[in-house]
Amino acid sequence: MTNRQKNKRTMYKAVLAWCNLYLPTLKTLIGAFEDMAAEFADLVKQIDTAAATRNNANAGTYETRDAATESLIDVLIEVAGALFAYASKKKLADVKSMTDVRPSKLEDMPKVELEQKAKDIADLAQKYTAEIVSFGTTAEKITELNTMIAAFSTSEDAVDTGVGKRMGAVKSLGSLIRETDALLVEQFDKTMLNIKRTNPDIYAEYLAARTIYDRGGSQGQTPAPAPAAKTAPASAPAK
Repeated sequence: MTNRQKNKRTMYKAVLAWCNLYLPTLKTLIGAFEDMAAEFADLVKQIDTAAATRNNANAGTYETRDAATESLIDVLIEVAGALFAYASKKKLADVKSMTDVRPSKLEDMPKVELEQKAKDIADLAQKYTAEIVSFGTTAEKITELNTMIAAFSTSEDAVDTGVGKRMGAVKSLGSLIRETDALLVEQFDKTMLNIKRTNPDIYAEYLAARTIYDRGGSQGQTPAPAPAAKTAPASAPAK
């Protein structure tokens, strides 16, 4: 969520707490209030869900890729090490050059380069399967390397899916916030004018809850002032 969205969600939570506190009183004074409050509570819940979806998409997909990368490199350096040792003994300069890899260098490679490097080493290992057994790499380990390459490639697809989930959640958040703002401005703000004279304390608390609190980094937002009956809510209609 952006800072502005976080600011608004903080305000929504304050209004929701106000609704819950005064529901028994206001539903007897304003017949439509209970339905308005229920609709508002549902929108806030949807906003929380969309925010959580976005955060989980960020975390889960990149954890998947990181785990696949680590597993691939673990097996890759073992196979490459056996090939390098064999090539050194047989004075195969081209194979030595291809298999001279270190974990730190592999970790810094772009994903496309790392995948190609792993495939090239797997192909070499397949070519010299019989020769590198005595250096610690068996046919089973070569199969494991190919499995890790496939898992790494799939993990990139998972990241792409995560991007889609995040983008969907971002769009959903924007739409939900616009809908929630409209409900506050067009229904709550207008309806609450009916308790301004008869229940000024409750109205003043509503205005205070409608203030958008500054979380830092937001343009045009300032810390909320102390609750006061004459304080206008953010986006409230002119009196």
